[in-house]
Amino acid sequence: LLWVSALTMLVLGAVIRVASRASAADRRALRVLVGILCATSVVVVISAIHRMWLYQQAYGFSTDRLMVITIELWLGAVFLLVAVAGARMSGRWLPHAALAAGVVALLGLAALNPERLVADRNIDRFEQTGQFDAEYLSRLSSDIDPALHRLPERVRAFVRSNYPHDD
Repeated sequence: LLWVSALTMLVLGAVIRVASRASAADRRALRVLVGILCATSVVVVISAIHRMWLYQQAYGFSTDRLMVITIELWLGAVFLLVAVAGARMSGRWLPHAALAAGVVALLGLAALNPERLVADRNIDRFEQTGQFDAEYLSRLSSDIDPALHRLPERVRAFVRSNYPHDD
């Protein structure tokens, strides 16, 4: 669904670029069609975020999955910005606003400390279900060390070991 969202953004850009704005009827039709496309795209974005959340709940959190959610949130914001630009029939500000939304998404992600968040959620899952991907956590940086203190010593040592894991 991430790719669907990204490709829809390209289609939306092409439609806006080539659509006629000669008459009031053309502008009205463009507003309506772009609005519908943006609204349905936001529904796809929400569905993608929901599915990724369910996937993380079932199989555990990872930094890649967190990045996908962040990108989807950014795409959703851009679809909303495009809808506003379409309603106003003025989009000179749109590239700057989309870039600013991307910067906010990246700064928000940095503030979350993705690896620590992933470790915390996976340790929460371990405490609730006993399921745990220690090998995945062993590949993460030392940012996860504070979260590892919640694990039993044997599991923590396994995560921090530098040898290949068979079990």
